[in-house]
Amino acid sequence: MKILISGASGFLGQRLCRSLSVSNQLAVICHEKTVFNFPCESINLSDDLERDIQKFNPDFSLHLAASYSEDDVQETLGCNTVLPARMLKAISKLDTPNRNFICIGSYWQHGCGTSMQGAIDLYSASKLAFSGLLEYYASRYAINSIELVLYGVYSEDDHRGKLINLILESAKSGRLLELSPGEQMLNLVHVKDVISGVELAIQAVLDSESGGVSRYRLSSGNEYSVKDLISLVESCSGLLPNVQLGAKSYRSVEVFEPVYMYPILPGWRPTVNLESFICNVLEA
Repeated sequence: MKILISGASGFLGQRLCRSLSVSNQLAVICHEKTVFNFPCESINLSDDLERDIQKFNPDFSLHLAASYSEDDVQETLGCNTVLPARMLKAISKLDTPNRNFICIGSYWQHGCGTSMQGAIDLYSASKLAFSGLLEYYASRYAINSIELVLYGVYSEDDHRGKLINLILESAKSGRLLELSPGEQMLNLVHVKDVISGVELAIQAVLDSESGGVSRYRLSSGNEYSVKDLISLVESCSGLLPNVQLGAKSYRSVEVFEPVYMYPILPGWRPTVNLESFICNVLEA
């Protein structure tokens, strides 16, 4: 199968592409001279993007790229809203069996369960704006689509500065980690389970013939506060992370309680246990 992907150089994109490249032909949308550690063709992010997508003629398309900048409006809207819209425009001109699309959504698009609803920063607003464009293209051009909403994604080899990895590093090294008071609730899913969810969603889209958008989430059955994670690391290892709660103020925008707008993807469930993950990392 020929698969078109944006965001192949990102944390999720690299890992997903390595899995998909085993039995599929990939083309990735990227800037010039980008090097990947999996076999693929490159489609330059240029004025000819739509033409080049139609030339590749993918059986399936995935939008994983994301920009989080609050200050660079052009970059954030370009990556989160304009790029996937350009992908959909090109897909709409393909033969009907090739009009298949998945994009990644964020729980930040739906705000905080305790105090606000809807997008809460430029990143989530731009993702939410694209949701409306997806509705239009999917219904107007019979594009079989799924928006897959992610919550917290974690992994052993994660260098993005995610909280669980910072707490584990503090426990192992003894270095001081200064945090906010720690009342935010987190729902964490291992990247291996996210990859299996995306691959399952691909098959679900291919099995659909009606066009339109279905929306699902990939979330675990557990929520942990920041305080809970610290206690969990201590109970798994006997090591007390050197964490100072309240040393920093909360950010101007926080999600204290995630909102679960959509059902879990049918047939999917997480297999990696967070406690086992913590024990394995600390024993390594």
